Amino acid sequence: MALRALELTDELCRGSLRRGDVLAFARLCACGADLREFCVCAQLADV
Repeated sequence: MALRALELTDELCRGSLRRGDVLAFARLCACGADLREFCVCAQLADV
């Protein structure tokens, strides 16, 4: 499930770039970075 959440965050980031929504992209990147850090610290994913 952790990997799917990371994949979804990536898809959302790419979608915001396609739309040209810089604010959403920045917000989603920050969220994705936090999620990745959590997954690594909790040993939920090896990314």
